[in-house]
Amino acid sequence: MGDITKQELKDIVFITAHNSGSLTSDVQRQIDAFDIDTYRRFLNLALERRENLDATGEPGGGRRSAEYLIEALEHLAYILSS
Repeated sequence: MGDITKQELKDIVFITAHNSGSLTSDVQRQIDAFDIDTYRRFLNLALERRENLDATGEPGGGRRSAEYLIEALEHLAYILSS
């Protein structure tokens, strides 16, 4: 497992929530509390976007690769517990 930090994931989740129009005060509280379900939902959304853009060759989708996001999802409970 790479050196994925909680703060890196928080940044990705926050940006994904913001860009998707889902960033409410309740979602912000869940992000700040490192709620695993919230993180899983937005990391999956980021991964879906990344994979779609990679498949079509379009730019965008964030700076994290699909492999990075998959690894983050696979180890999410561990990363958020540290």
